[in-house]
Order: sequence, then C-alpha cells, then structure tokens
Amino acid sequence: MASIVSYHTPYGYTQVQQMLPDSRLPLHPASLTTVHIIGTYNRDRHQPTSLGNGFAEFSIGADSYIRLAENAKKKARKKEKEYSDVFWGKAHYTYGQKQAVIGNETSDYLMLFPYIMSDTAGGDLTYEEYSFGGGYARGNDKIRWGASLDYVAKQEYRKVDPRPRNITSDLNIEASMAFRLPGRYFLGFGIEGGLYNQSNQVVFYNPLGGPPTYNMTGLESYLSRFSLDNASIDYAGGHYGFSLSLSPEKRSGWHSTFSYQHQLLTRISNGGSANIELDLNTLDYDIFSWKTAYWNPEHHRLPWGISLHLDYEHRYGKDIIYGPSQSDIYPELMRVQNMDIHHGEARLQADFLWNQTDEDLFLQPFAAYEFLSYRHQSPEESFDGTGISLGASIRKIWTLNGQRNHRENAFLLGGELSYRQGAGVLDPAAKLGLDARWAIGIGKTSFHIDLSACYGYFLSESWRNMSPWNEYARRSGHSPHVFQLRLGIGFNF
Repeated sequence: MASIVSYHTPYGYTQVQQMLPDSRLPLHPASLTTVHIIGTYNRDRHQPTSLGNGFAEFSIGADSYIRLAENAKKKARKKEKEYSDVFWGKAHYTYGQKQAVIGNETSDYLMLFPYIMSDTAGGDLTYEEYSFGGGYARGNDKIRWGASLDYVAKQEYRKVDPRPRNITSDLNIEASMAFRLPGRYFLGFGIEGGLYNQSNQVVFYNPLGGPPTYNMTGLESYLSRFSLDNASIDYAGGHYGFSLSLSPEKRSGWHSTFSYQHQLLTRISNGGSANIELDLNTLDYDIFSWKTAYWNPEHHRLPWGISLHLDYEHRYGKDIIYGPSQSDIYPELMRVQNMDIHHGEARLQADFLWNQTDEDLFLQPFAAYEFLSYRHQSPEESFDGTGISLGASIRKIWTLNGQRNHRENAFLLGGELSYRQGAGVLDPAAKLGLDARWAIGIGKTSFHIDLSACYGYFLSESWRNMSPWNEYARRSGHSPHVFQLRLGIGFNF
C-alpha cells in the first residue's frame, strides 16, 4: 500500500482530474478504503435566514479507491500493452437538523432559487440523506475510458406547523474516453446526464390553519394566484453536458478541463386546496467551467504547481401565464422570461511542497474574484455585487517512525487564513448577507492521525469570524460569526 499521506494533499490538479471518470485512473498510486463516522456542529449567523443559522448532523459512510494489480502474465502471453483497472465507490448516510430556517420550505434552495415555497413561520428542519456512487476506469498508455454513476436521495421534514415534507432524488451518469496524443498527454471527451425530482408539500395540523404559503418568483415577489394554505409543489427536470480534457499520462504536467452543462427544471403546482396541477415556472441553467493546472512533482527540493479555475453560470426563469379558469381548466396564454441571473468566479491558486525525510509542508496561497448580476422584470428590480477573496492554507504532515512494511504513521495539521470583501451568497434578496465588508479568520484546521495503514483517526475544526464593523452587524446588533466543529473517527485499509 502506498502512502496514506498522498490522499491528504489537496493539489490544484486533483480538482481538475476529478472532473472526468477516465482521469481517475492515475489519480492515486495505490488502493485505499476509508470507513468513517463524523459529527458536525455549525453555527452561522451570516448566511440568509432562508438557509437557517446553522446545523448539527451525524454521518456514517465509506469511500473506496481500488487499483487492481496488472496481469503481467497476460501481457507476456498476448504481447499487448498492459492495462490498468480502477474501481471507486462511496456510500454515505447523513442525519441532521437545520436551525431556524425562515422564509423557505423547499429543499435544495440554492439550486432552485428563486422558485421556492415560502412562509412567515419557519423553524428547525430535520433531514436525512442517502448517497451512493461509484465508477470504473480502464486504460493503458494509448487509450483509457471510464464511467460513473451517482445517486442522492433526501428527505426534509418538520414535526410542528408548518409541516413540510420534501423528498428529492438526484441521479447523475458520466462517461468519458481519452486518447494519447504524440508525446505524453491524453485528449479526453466526456458526456453526462441526469434526472432530478422533488416533492414539496406543506400542511398544517392546526384546525384553524396557519400562515399562508407563497410560491416565490424572486426579490420578495410571488404568484398570488397560486399561493395556497396547504400547498403541494413538485420540481422535475434534468441536465446534460459535455467535457473536454487534456491530462498527462501520470500526475506531472498540464491538466486542463472545459465543461458545459445545461439544466432545465419545471415547478409544478400539484394538488393543494384547489386540487389543480399546472406548470408554474421553468428554470434554465447554462454553466460553463474551465479548470487548468500545472504540477511539477519532480523538482527535487520544491515541488510546485499552479491552477486557475473559471466558472460562469447564467440562470434564467420564465413565468407561465394562464387565462381564466374554465371548469378547472386553465388555458396557457404565454411564457414570459421574468428573471435573469449572471454569476461568475475566478480563482487562482499556487501549490508548494517542502519535502523532507519525515516531514511535508504544503502551502497554498489563493486569490478569487466573484460577481453577481440579478435582473427581475416584474416588479422591475435589479441587484449587482462583486467580491474578492485573498488567503492561504497550510498543511503540515509528520511521518512518525518512518514506514514499516509499507505502513505509515502520520500526523497532519492544517489551517487557513483568508480575507473577503463583498458578495458571497447567491440569494440577492439577502442583502444583509451580501453586504459584509470584510472577513478574516482561521478555518479548516484539522488533525489527522493514521496509527497504521489499516486504521486511523482524524479530528478537524473549522472557524472563521466576520468583522463586526459591517452592515449586517450594524443592523442586527451582533457579530455574524461562523463557528463549525467537526469530529470523526475512521478506518483505513
């Protein structure tokens, strides 16, 4: 078994390689399976109330990356190029509770915004999530291919009025193939597709009813015609996309991936007190992403790398206009584009590794720029925001007692110091959250102890503090600090 430490080195190129299934073939030099139990407590007064002010959750799961041994006898007998085979898989279960969610009764809020269901009561939300996934990649020094499948099922509910019960399913399938170019690089092409569904129902057990629910359309506007006391909404749709990649045979060199994804979702009124089923809105995404990185691990004293990530999303929504009801039949009159959002981010990161006999030090300075532009036609409103981030993360790994029989004892300590100014959350209605002047703090501090190659323990903590001298603190009277504590135990084999 190779060094477990290699799985805890977040180089920029690994984020590029994980885009396509075939690129996972050279991702790690050896197999590793991890079974973990993790408890997380998060308190966040800075994010919009639609997302709550924190959560507490428990999760158990397993992740596996299995590299099969090459069949040297087969290669010698058939005199063909030797193939490598890699399997990977995951299975996770999460149980938790979001705290003080107000103005949102819909799961996957950031994905479906602004077409969410809202009320004025809110409260804590309990959630359960099951996620499964896996894939296979195979190749030699001329060609490689791979495929993967991921599925996530989730439910959210509340046991007091208002009582939402949201059930979601999200399926994603990817396949890719890469061919070797003259030299040591592979040119790859990938396709993906998926389906998404959510059943979003809110009921009141109080015989006197409760506060009304609203089908929001953005910037505090809603569909007055289809906002009901007992609402039932479905979301249905899917996505498709493609990717192009350039990657070296092994880990060193240039890694680059361009991807495009289109997603279409429809909000459907399904039942309620009027027992009508109508398409209310459509939500379209166009997502473009380009990630490129260079990694030079062969440098004998200072392996280094650099990466650039560019992401752009265009989100636009259409309202479906209906005529007067005729025997519970609503004739569709037109579809009007009423919402338009442009969101982009650029992130530049460098990677440096100081390599010694029993110690490794990783330094990752980064800089990022983000912009958000929102336009709403009726009522006519707009919002624009920009943000910058500067910071650096550092990780220190000590190898204890060296390696014995291919086993390694290691201790990892990491941290991050960052500065942020400007926009940060997609929800433009939450102007308090977007109006933060600056943020500075220490985050992603973690301790990782591998007692052997067969089992290990890890402890991680994340914290950052927003400046109390911003608009949010001035209005609310308290510092919108963020605190997160994450504890876990895991087994590696």
